[in-house]
Amino acid sequence: MQSIAVLFARKAGLESAGGGLWGIICNPWYWGQLVALGLQAVCWLGALRQIPLSTAYPCMSLVLLLNLAGAHWIFHEAVSPGQWLAMLLIVTGVVLVLHGGTQREIKMETT
Repeated sequence: MQSIAVLFARKAGLESAGGGLWGIICNPWYWGQLVALGLQAVCWLGALRQIPLSTAYPCMSLVLLLNLAGAHWIFHEAVSPGQWLAMLLIVTGVVLVLHGGTQREIKMETT
């Protein structure tokens, strides 16, 4: 939902350029962004009830990958190989953090 909100904000910004405050208020993409942010907050609270924060929070960095992909495929923005490499490093880091957490939980259960 956070990535959707960012993409809606980008679309709202592109469509309301020069429209002033009234142009922003009347822009449906802006309202879509607010709804997506509200849903994101509800989903985040639900996730935190089920998943430890040490597991859930690293997954939030995956939003960066979704935003980059959306910028490239929806808005046709140029994305450099270095940016894709950076996203690969972030995803690798998240996988390592999550895998390390699983190993710690298994180790704690066996001792």
